Amino acid sequence: MNAINELRYMNLKDLYEKMRLSNQEFDDWLESMGLLHAFQVCDFCGDHMKPDGRNRTWICHKRDWLPDT
Repeated sequence: MNAINELRYMNLKDLYEKMRLSNQEFDDWLESMGLLHAFQVCDFCGDHMKPDGRNRTWICHKRDWLPDT
């Protein structure tokens, strides 16, 4: 089922079950439906960035190791 149809046919019970998921499980569900990106591309180095688990900001771990230009 695609994301739009799944959301269209969601009832309050389904919504309550989703709200009981942990933050990571909820994010995984959104990613599986294509509603949340699993990664972003760093403008600086072009590598994939991952979300910082604490506050959902995107972090480039490779950039920390590159020398300043």
